[in-house]
Amino acid sequence: MAVSFDTIDHEILMKLVQRRVRDPRVLRLIRLWLKAGVMHEGILEETVVGSPQGAVISPLLSNIYLHPLDLYWEREVKATKMVRYADDLVVLCRWKPPEVYMPRLRQFLARLRVTVNEDKTRVVDAKDGFDFLGVHFRKQPSRRDASRWFCYCWPSQKSMQRIRDKVKTAIGRDKRPSVQEKLDRLNPILRGWSAYFGWLNSAQHFRKVDQYVTWKLRLWLQAKHQRRRRAFWRTPLAYWRKAGLYSSQGRIVHTS
Repeated sequence: MAVSFDTIDHEILMKLVQRRVRDPRVLRLIRLWLKAGVMHEGILEETVVGSPQGAVISPLLSNIYLHPLDLYWEREVKATKMVRYADDLVVLCRWKPPEVYMPRLRQFLARLRVTVNEDKTRVVDAKDGFDFLGVHFRKQPSRRDASRWFCYCWPSQKSMQRIRDKVKTAIGRDKRPSVQEKLDRLNPILRGWSAYFGWLNSAQHFRKVDQYVTWKLRLWLQAKHQRRRRAFWRTPLAYWRKAGLYSSQGRIVHTS
């Protein structure tokens, strides 16, 4: 589920901020930030309600605004578990169907004067899986004991496509840089992606990323040296490792 912050009430938000912040200069700065406006087709539009999209302070303000929801849910709806990150949240239900709790969630959000983003909201069975924060979660029988169930997780399809797009952009078509210069641009991307997804059951996904990276590098190197012979494709993986290419293999939990 995702919450739409286009209708955030500034007065409610400021009252919540004032519970922790007393400095009038900071409060005035936050008010100015909320009312800074947005540029739409070259025209400045005032923001009477809502949080500025893309502002660095928006995730913090969203957490402050929805903190009462966290407290309410933990105190009043103990039969479920809510996991929230900024305006994205998941409600895990075990004993009763989700339809029992949805009205209570919508009712409380209405008190905060925010709406549910219906396009990003759905009810799914854990066995069918769902995506959350770039990770796909799915409940499956344990590989060691089929009578027991376990929640497995791996990078979502969108996350896999996103890393491929970043790799493609980093390598590009410019043939002037050296191999080392290309790897210096590529390695931080791979290292950051591996650090984020390194705790998942994603060995095969990491291998796919490594294979895609070496394939794109071979294409680029082939064009750089104008080599068309098939033997050029036999560039061993050891060559890239010796050159300093970051490899994500062996840094994650294996799925088999």
